[in-house]
Amino acid sequence: MGWTFYLLTLGIPTVVMLSVDIILARMIYRLFHHVPTRQEKKAARQYARCKLSTIAFIKRSKYTGTTINDDPEYLIEAAAVDEEGRLFPIVLKGIVSLEDIDYLRYNNILAIRYNPDDPNECVLDQNPDDFIIQERLDRYNSYRHPDSIPYYQKREVELEGVDLPAKIASLSLTGKEEAGEIEISITVLITDDIKGDKALSTKLFISEESLPLLAVGAYIMIRAVLNKDHLFALKLPVNHNGTEEGENYKSSMLIAF
Repeated sequence: MGWTFYLLTLGIPTVVMLSVDIILARMIYRLFHHVPTRQEKKAARQYARCKLSTIAFIKRSKYTGTTINDDPEYLIEAAAVDEEGRLFPIVLKGIVSLEDIDYLRYNNILAIRYNPDDPNECVLDQNPDDFIIQERLDRYNSYRHPDSIPYYQKREVELEGVDLPAKIASLSLTGKEEAGEIEISITVLITDDIKGDKALSTKLFISEESLPLLAVGAYIMIRAVLNKDHLFALKLPVNHNGTEEGENYKSSMLIAF
């Protein structure tokens, strides 16, 4: 009986103390470490399934009525670019900071990821890769402008080209329109300290929104393959944020052919 009494009185408090210790440990851990919620775990699994990165063009957006940490959630309908440069429709939800709401404009570009087994499942890319974004943009432009500079030469300019300042010497519209863009003929001058100014000419398609960025006498950035005069492209921003002053475009500069 003594041993039985001893074990029971010792065992019960031990179990209770262990339970209290575990509860306290969990409370302390939660205070100093973020424990993912069920919704966050679900979102993480979805993000893991969406393995392919690409770009998507916004078509329309709508506030869902939900806010998280004072930032609104938007339902975004867009057209994403597949591995062949073709468009496919997507719908996704995303939290948008208040300062970026005006960014949700028609045809602005989003960086997204999608599920290769189910392209309808997609998410906003949390760590967009500029190289992949440019590659998809090149494929898209090659697909919708099949008679312009071919895809492999676009990649050559991207990978082997050098960024240079250039002065616009001449600029004119060719009168050709294709896939919602206008074709221009442009000649730029780059300065060579030894040989003097060098003229480079090309024809390319741009959006009407980008046309005001170009003017004779203005300086712009280009990317050129130095040993191939015909291989160069203008570096133009592609997204408009609607501001009237200062920076009129946002996101990284992407090459426009």
